Amino acid sequence: MVDDIIQGAAAALRALGGADTEIYRDEIRQGLSPPCYFLGVLKPSITPLLGRRFLQRPPLDIQYFPAAPPPRGPLYDLAEELAAGLRFITLPDGSQLQGTGMDWEVEEGVLHFFVTFSAVCLRPADPVPLMETLETHIIPQKE
Repeated sequence: MVDDIIQGAAAALRALGGADTEIYRDEIRQGLSPPCYFLGVLKPSITPLLGRRFLQRPPLDIQYFPAAPPPRGPLYDLAEELAAGLRFITLPDGSQLQGTGMDWEVEEGVLHFFVTFSAVCLRPADPVPLMETLETHIIPQKE
């Protein structure tokens, strides 16, 4: 589910006009080429619900690395665009999730946009053994 949420967030970033901007999802081995986004999962949590259901909350840190360190104003404007564009994301299966807990900060010229997408998931059912045979005996009634 976490990977589906990351894919949905990446698709939303592309839809916001970042089609030409590289989006990194995993570890960056050789460095990155700004302007680009990096999607990081901070500290996912799972909360049990009734029965087989559970609530999964993976908070994301969407980092934007500008080509050149701009003043903070344009980064704050981008954060507002991200807040509007990540309000709802569409997962690969077509379902939608709402982004909550949105906030942002700028550190060393990099925008950190934080958002959490909560999803109610269903654990697989335990296999139930099937009935193999059934024998019936009919006793005739006396009249």
